[in-house]
Amino acid sequence: MNVQGWLILAGLFLTLITFIIQTRLANRTRLGEIYQELEVASNEVFRFEAEHADRLAPFLQETPPSETLPASDRLIADNRLFQILNLFEIATRFRRKRFFEPDVYASWVAWQFDLLQNWYFRAVWPTICDNYTSDLRHIFDQPVADHDDDVPFAQQKTDFYLHVAKTLDCLTIAALAKSFKAAGVVAKKTRKKQIDYELSCSINPRISTASPIFWPKP
Repeated sequence: MNVQGWLILAGLFLTLITFIIQTRLANRTRLGEIYQELEVASNEVFRFEAEHADRLAPFLQETPPSETLPASDRLIADNRLFQILNLFEIATRFRRKRFFEPDVYASWVAWQFDLLQNWYFRAVWPTICDNYTSDLRHIFDQPVADHDDDVPFAQQKTDFYLHVAKTLDCLTIAALAKSFKAAGVVAKKTRKKQIDYELSCSINPRISTASPIFWPKP
C-alpha cells in the first residue's frame, strides 16, 4: 500500500474513532437526561403522597385496617400505585438493557421493597400484574404470594434483594443482599447476648441493668 493509501486508511480510522466517541458522549448525555426525568417523575409521586397523606395512610400500612375504606380513597391509592409501578417498569427495563448502573437501580429496589410492605399493594397486585412487563411480574409475583408477616424484616429484605438479583442477573444487588444477611446475623448475636445478660440479672440482682453495656464484637 502506498503513502496515499495509508493516509486514507488513517483518515477512515480517525473518523471511526471520532464517531464512537461522539456516540458515547451522546449516550451518556441521554442517560443523564433519563436519570433526571425519572427523578422528576419520582418527586411528583412524593408530592402526590404528601398532598394526600391522610387519605393514603391506611393503605401504606403492613396490615389492612378493620374499617371499610371509602372508594374515593381507594381511587387515590390506585393512582399512587400506578404511578410508582410505571416508574418501576421503566427503571427495570433500563436496568435489563444495562442503561442503568447497578448501584443506581439498587435505590429503586429499596423503593420496591418498601412498596411490598404495603398490604394494599399485595392485595391489588394479582389483579393488575398482567399490565406490566415480565421482569416486573417476576420481581413481584413470588414475593407477594409468599409474603409472611411473621418472617423477620431483615430476612424479608435479604430474600427480596436476592430474588431481584437473580431476576436481573445483578451481582451488585446480590452483594447488598449478603450485606443485609450479615448485618442480621450480627444483630441476632447481639440480641442473644442482651437476653443472656438480662437473664443473668434476674438470677443475680447485684448486676445492675442501669449501667450501659458494651458488647464485644462477635
